[in-house]
Amino acid sequence: MSHHPRHTTGPNIAIPTAWQGSAALAAPSRLTGPVGYSSHHGMYAAERQRWAKATYSTPINIAIADTISLEISAIHEAGSRKKKNIIANICEGKKDIDARTDAPDLMRLAVDTVLPKLRTFGGTFAWRDEEFTVRDSAWVDLSTHPPFEPYFLLQCMQPARGAGKAPIFKTKQFMLMVVVPESQWREFELWEEESERRANRRPSTSTNVELSAMRANRQPSTNVELSAMRANQRPSANVELSGA
Repeated sequence: MSHHPRHTTGPNIAIPTAWQGSAALAAPSRLTGPVGYSSHHGMYAAERQRWAKATYSTPINIAIADTISLEISAIHEAGSRKKKNIIANICEGKKDIDARTDAPDLMRLAVDTVLPKLRTFGGTFAWRDEEFTVRDSAWVDLSTHPPFEPYFLLQCMQPARGAGKAPIFKTKQFMLMVVVPESQWREFELWEEESERRANRRPSTSTNVELSAMRANRQPSTNVELSAMRANQRPSANVELSGA
C-alpha cells in the first residue's frame, strides 16, 4: 500500500520586507511621492508664515504676560536734536504691546499711529511718510537695529534675588518719536504760507454781500432820483432865454 504525502494548508504569514532579500527589490512601491513626505508638508510655508505673524500679535483670547506700553509722538527736525518740536500736540499712548516686538514692527506701529493725525492737521499737504524716521528717547534710529530681535525686551529684564535665578520681566513705558525731516517740514511751512495767501486773496461770501450793498447805496435806485439829479445839474431853458 503506497502512501502519498498529504498537503495541509497552514496560516498566512506576512514576511517582513527586510527578510525577503532581492525579491523585495522587484516588488513595486505603493508610494507615489518622496519617502517620508505627505500632503501636509505642502502647507509648511503657509503655516510658518502664520506662526511668524502670531509671534508679534496679541490674540484677543490669549493674554501675553510680557507686555509694554508706548508713548508715540510726532515731531519735526529743526537743526538741533535736543529740541523736540512736537507737531500739533500729536501724542498717543499704546498699551499691551508685546515686549518681543522687533524694530521694524515698532516703526510700522508708530507711523500708522501718527500719520492719520498728521493728515488731519496738514490738510491736503502730501506727507511723504517713507522719509520719516522713528527714534527712541535716546534719539536712536530704530532702522539701524536688526530685525527679528526684540527691541525693548532686555530693558525690561531685572536681575532676580539669589544666585542662579533667571532674570524677572518688569513692564515699562517707552517713548517713540516719528520724526519729520527738516526739509519736508520746511516744504510744509511754505505750503501753509501759500495757502494762507490764497485764502486772503479770495473774498469770502460775506465780503461779496457787503460789496454789493455798498454799490447799491452808491447808485440811484429809481428813475425819479435820476431825473432829479439831471434837473439839478442842467439850467432850465426859460431861465436862459430870459437872461438873454
